[in-house]
Amino acid sequence: MRPMFLLFSLFAAAVVALPAAADDEGQAELDQATEAKLNAKTLTDLDEVIRLTEAALKKGLSEGNAQFANGLLAATLVQRGGIRAALTARTHPTNPRFPEFRQAALDDLERAVKIDPKQAQAWLFIAQLNHLPGGDQKRGVAALEEALKAAADDPELKARVLFTRATLTQDNEKKLADLNEAVRLAPGDAAIVRTRGLLKANMGKPEEALTDLDKAIELDSDDGPTYEAKAIVLARLKRFDEALATLQKLQELQPDSIEPLVQMARIHVAKDDLKAALAQIEEAKRKDPSNVALYLLQATLEEEPARKLAALDEAVKLSPRNVQVLRARAVLLADQEKFDAALADLDKAIEHQPKDLLNYEAKAAVLIKAKRASDAVAVADRMVEIDSSPEVRRFRAGVLAEADRFDEAVDILRRMFEESSEDLVSGLALAQLYHQKKKITPAIAAYSAVLGRQADLLPALRGRGDAYLNIGKHAEAIADYEKALKINPRDSGVLNNLAWVLCTSPNEKLRDGRRALKLATDACEITDYKMPHILSTLGAAYAEIGDFENAKKWVKKGLELADEKEKEALAKELEHYERGEPVRELLNEEADATSEKKPEAQPEKKPEAKPESRPEAPPAGDPPAADQSST
Repeated sequence: MRPMFLLFSLFAAAVVALPAAADDEGQAELDQATEAKLNAKTLTDLDEVIRLTEAALKKGLSEGNAQFANGLLAATLVQRGGIRAALTARTHPTNPRFPEFRQAALDDLERAVKIDPKQAQAWLFIAQLNHLPGGDQKRGVAALEEALKAAADDPELKARVLFTRATLTQDNEKKLADLNEAVRLAPGDAAIVRTRGLLKANMGKPEEALTDLDKAIELDSDDGPTYEAKAIVLARLKRFDEALATLQKLQELQPDSIEPLVQMARIHVAKDDLKAALAQIEEAKRKDPSNVALYLLQATLEEEPARKLAALDEAVKLSPRNVQVLRARAVLLADQEKFDAALADLDKAIEHQPKDLLNYEAKAAVLIKAKRASDAVAVADRMVEIDSSPEVRRFRAGVLAEADRFDEAVDILRRMFEESSEDLVSGLALAQLYHQKKKITPAIAAYSAVLGRQADLLPALRGRGDAYLNIGKHAEAIADYEKALKINPRDSGVLNNLAWVLCTSPNEKLRDGRRALKLATDACEITDYKMPHILSTLGAAYAEIGDFENAKKWVKKGLELADEKEKEALAKELEHYERGEPVRELLNEEADATSEKKPEAQPEKKPEAKPESRPEAPPAGDPPAADQSST
């Protein structure tokens, strides 16, 4: 808050210089309040200023003195309200006293703007308090507009109001407009310039973002968050060495902090240098040996299961009641088929936090992996008892399907989808379930029902396209992939699958090798040429245009990165290219035992055609395809 002591000094001098009017019975209290305000250092001091000012007004003051007293009262209420607002902001919303702190602050501030509606800082505090959890959002929005009006003649304060509004809105274009104006009004405010830089980075404008971040560093060369933000943007641009140098500067500014080391570790991971990443984590552990998060991060980076487990064991020793650590160790133990130990960890997690659904979800997953799906159903039942939300009921449906209670699972998802016109997720989950069980015809119908409610839902378009591809309906698959690509032109899965069908379909009228090559290249660039199945598609596209040397090159590269299952499929593709033959997608006639129609005929099927469909599996959260195996 800007100091107002000089202002009050001038007012005080004016009041003292004039003889008291007959109706100035409260003059003594006003004089005391003015002096108390000048010397106020604590909340108690401000309480006394307010008490004395109210007493002066109650006893009676001349018009001029009353105006001054009201100004003094409003300013003091804003100051006290601001202190209480800061206390509220530092208090976690789950703290029982959080509502009390916020209301006390709002009481002061609302009273201040009632006395003097031109108190811009008060309006800003009211907006900020109401945008905290549980606040009156509508009142907060209105308060911001009042703050802008009141701050019209104060560029720096108006800039802070615009900055606050930018941080509260979800529309990036509106955010940017507010931040642009805030920077114009307060070009020397490093925080505002930095925030605009981060927004530009999130809007896909990295070079403009770096310009802002460099300017913010110029304005405040000791501001750690700006260096961290700059490093993140540089890393996104894959300018890793510059990012590391920026973080090194941050480490010099904050020698006791582990955060620069953790960020450097992440950049080394992006560079595929796990050894260097682990070295940074070890250095961070030396600075903060009791930091559990570092051991969790180490566990994710270690390649050897024994070293992963050792890191998690140490984390459990440091924090034996930390459910996140217990869950992480349980997952690792389950991967090693040490199911009893994994379940013991999860039972401890449940004991410590009996209403944390993630503990139950992990336990159900371990039980399914241990081929105890019926026990997993009991866990899912318990989850529904704790929380009967749609998300939990859908999870239970998935567990029922794993326990071979498919019809029950379908019934739950179908009823949820039919009962709520807004519940697209349950319809999508139903389609997924059919798809996973290779019931392609009902899967396509379920995807279509979802798309009937929202025609541009990318996961449904992607899922239905994969389903069509599974049963050889290539034209229909292409149509869905094309629609999905318009929604997200950089979806590597859609790019890959569309490229695959365009270069391998037996239907010559559907094939387009040149376009397939462009799409496959885009998919490879997005995934840094590290995904074997996408490299396979790139090879197939080259083969389709007759460039078998490049086809062999990329399939061999895929073989270097592939696991054993993928290697077998890629090796068969390589045999085709060594014979100078492109790959052809074959229909999977057994993909859908429930289908009433025979799969479409395969025109121009070649003798050495590719035996099975292999579209890319969708990313996490998207519907899985029914038959995602490689060639």
